Amino acid sequence: MVKSLTKQDKQKISAAITEAEKATSAEIVLVVAETSDTYQDYVLLVALAVSGLPAGILWTENLLTEFPYLFIVQLVVIALFSFVPVLRNFCIRFVPKRIQHYRAAHRAYGEYINISQNIPATVPVLIFYISIAEHYAHIVAGRLVHEKMPNETWDSIIDEFAKRITTKDLAEACIEATQNITSKLAQYFPAENTKNYISDEVIIPEILNPKT
Repeated sequence: MVKSLTKQDKQKISAAITEAEKATSAEIVLVVAETSDTYQDYVLLVALAVSGLPAGILWTENLLTEFPYLFIVQLVVIALFSFVPVLRNFCIRFVPKRIQHYRAAHRAYGEYINISQNIPATVPVLIFYISIAEHYAHIVAGRLVHEKMPNETWDSIIDEFAKRITTKDLAEACIEATQNITSKLAQYFPAENTKNYISDEVIIPEILNPKT
């Protein structure tokens, strides 16, 4: 899932969500994060290991032998890994998948808590959370939805999304997943009103995606 959304993609998905919600009284929210965590602990570990290479080469070749300067070289390398997105993403590859998925799931529930605060408790809500860096997708259903539809209900949709993302772009896969979600929600939560409690726009967490 090494893909991202353009402005046009976001507009298409938002239109698809608006259309989908005409068939159900539930609120469907799509959250797409570039990454679910900063993984600063792993970034520092990888950067510390890599920073020894240029310092070692400089010392071995007698290009730079004084400790303070070699230490500065290491600090510069560590800083680059901490602040350059490409290098940070490189470090994420060394994070065990189990840890990536755990932190992505934690982030998904955090997004649900933030979003559900703006929606009345009497309104069914479901969040489709996608984290690009972790290649992770998760559906978080609110209490009203969960009472009628257990978590296993969404496994097939997540599996299908994972397959589609390998052959389609992210926007198309999101739209198809939204339609599949709606078809299941409509069985228990048919359309009763057209009131929207939250925007149908794709939510991009700003803290972890400063450029969006």
